[in-house]
Amino acid sequence: MWFTKKLSPKGFIIFEGNLQTYSNDKSLYACGFISRFQQSKIKAAATFYMDATYSITQRSNDILYTIVIRDEELDRGFPCAYMLTNDHSLSPIVQWWKHLKDNKLVANPWQFTIDCSNAKTNALMAIFP
Repeated sequence: MWFTKKLSPKGFIIFEGNLQTYSNDKSLYACGFISRFQQSKIKAAATFYMDATYSITQRSNDILYTIVIRDEELDRGFPCAYMLTNDHSLSPIVQWWKHLKDNKLVANPWQFTIDCSNAKTNALMAIFP
């Protein structure tokens, strides 16, 4: 994947979802990235907002998920992590948050803000009970 080849040498942490663990659909994908600078910001955060942007490409199923933190230094929101997927289910969201937690990027969350999405709610409850 080009994320790994181009961004890993620059200190980015790369997420590659394994969606075939629950589906035989080989067209499903999930991948994400977070830069070195964003890593330092997200590690210090306790408040997180997750948003989904639909129809980001000509393929209508693609979704861009963004995690925004409350940056006290900047006194505003700051985008810290991105995931692209064409899977609208719970699995890529769970795998992504688990990846962030396992890499110690999200350690002590205090608050999550999301829109009305069962998939997002259930993913967060699974990773941060």
